[in-house]
Amino acid sequence: MKEIPYKQFGQLFKKLRLQAEIASLTEFGRLLASKSYIVEDSFLSHWQTGRKIPKRREVLLVLISIFREKINHLTIGEINNFLESANQGNLTDKELKTLQLF
Repeated sequence: MKEIPYKQFGQLFKKLRLQAEIASLTEFGRLLASKSYIVEDSFLSHWQTGRKIPKRREVLLVLISIFREKINHLTIGEINNFLESANQGNLTDKELKTLQLF
């Protein structure tokens, strides 16, 4: 798998957050907490600036589910780009079904 700089992840995270009309990282943190993921605002800030990326695929899928709920036109290609920017490859068939993408 091709190595992609963290900065690209940060850019995609911010782009999707803004498209989802999530005004602040605090609001995003609340959305994650509603899905049983407690993340400090500082982590979200590091993700958005590209200084760090989530390592666990499970966390990335929760991020995607939040974006999916708020962005009607989010494509599989955009989701795969997001995963690839975190060095996590593409969605599996099982994940596609879980996220109800087809």
